[in-house]
Amino acid sequence: MALYIDGSTDTSKLDDYEEGTFTPEIRFGGNNTGQSYAYQMGRYTKIGNRVAIHLYVKFSNKGSSTGYAHIYGLPFTAASISVGYAHCSAWMNQGNFGETTPSGYIPPSVAYYNIERQRADNNLGVSACDDTNFNNNTDMMVAGSYIV
Repeated sequence: MALYIDGSTDTSKLDDYEEGTFTPEIRFGGNNTGQSYAYQMGRYTKIGNRVAIHLYVKFSNKGSSTGYAHIYGLPFTAASISVGYAHCSAWMNQGNFGETTPSGYIPPSVAYYNIERQRADNNLGVSACDDTNFNNNTDMMVAGSYIV
């Protein structure tokens, strides 16, 4: 039996509330060879089937792995939903993005954030990020929510 903010036990008021931390990790091609971080912070709040996340990572060395970039370590696996991937806002500093801005989403049935680049000029399109978009001092923040 859960106790809720107003002291009641009515399950319709709040379902499965939880707060915690996690350790986000940027991987390239699913690997993290030689990586080290100046800072890694992840916080979450889970209410029912919704998880709100806020994370910050800063490389001190991006390592030697290559391939597409993802942030691993999310606290829960996303629900298996066929449409409506969970978009989260992203901010990046000291990256190699050219005429693009960081973006991304959490795909269904995984516990990672897929990092992408949205065109910032007059051309349309989204491209995947990879190791070439990151430097040894790149830092990144992501905030958003997803369904579990």
